[in-house]
Amino acid sequence: MRVQRWSPNYGRGVVEIAADSTADQVREWLRYRFASPDYRPPVLPAVAIQVLALSRKPDADLRDVAKLLEQDPVLAGRVLRLMQTPFYAARTPIRTLAEAVLRLGMTQVRNVVLEVSLNLRVFKAEGWAEPMADLARHSSEVAHIARAITRYVSARSAWSRATTRSGPRSARCTRRSAGW
Repeated sequence: MRVQRWSPNYGRGVVEIAADSTADQVREWLRYRFASPDYRPPVLPAVAIQVLALSRKPDADLRDVAKLLEQDPVLAGRVLRLMQTPFYAARTPIRTLAEAVLRLGMTQVRNVVLEVSLNLRVFKAEGWAEPMADLARHSSEVAHIARAITRYVSARSAWSRATTRSGPRSARCTRRSAGW
């Protein structure tokens, strides 16, 4: 399972892993690859990067986000598909991408764009569809849990209060250490 330096896909985020490789071989290859000084992670689509940048601006307009999404049919389709799920369905159907973006809001659109982009570029490996799907699902769940936790705990202030009291080994983000 050695990838030769002269391979046309070397350094481009595209690697072929033999389907008969063991988990230990894949793990070893990944450790080697991530530690390599010339490793470059896959790049998100340009529209996704622009949506993420726009979502960080406090004065960002959702119409601008919809215009950006219109440039990428895959991302636009995923946002529209999400709006058709029972969780987001409303009495009036969504007819345009702008309506979908407006109903979802900036945070949810950003999350959908990031998740779709990562699933398109990062979590793809031929012959490893099931483990990669599990990894993508796990990563998404961890991200959602982390986001939910940050709504209730300011990690930075909880960490600093906990570490100044009794040292870093006993630091815990609890309601008491977060000042609740």
